[in-house]
Amino acid sequence: MKIKTLSLLETSGFLLLANLMMLLGADFPPPVGFLWLTLVSLLLAFGQYHYGNWLFKRLEDFKTLPVTSGFFGLEGLISALIFVALNPVETTYLWLWLAVTILVFIGYGLIFWFVNRLIVTKIN
Repeated sequence: MKIKTLSLLETSGFLLLANLMMLLGADFPPPVGFLWLTLVSLLLAFGQYHYGNWLFKRLEDFKTLPVTSGFFGLEGLISALIFVALNPVETTYLWLWLAVTILVFIGYGLIFWFVNRLIVTKIN
């Protein structure tokens, strides 16, 4: 399987599962704000696709683990700032909101790295 095909399959799976999980937690019918979540998940999927293409070629090197954590942490910061700009949060909870969002994204990045490492070792 080609790297781009694998990356596209992973990104599509992420987009489908992320939106499904958000939809399960939303009211029915989903509020208008759900559209913003979908747009942000599209932005994240775009970043994940391009990062995945870069990562697959370098996964043998463990130095990519902190790079992956940093990349997804940055995506988490950007996403949190977009949400704060669209839905102002009380100043008391702002740092907590930013920290939790960034940590969740870093956690996702670690899982992303380990799953891709398993896939690459199974393919090779």
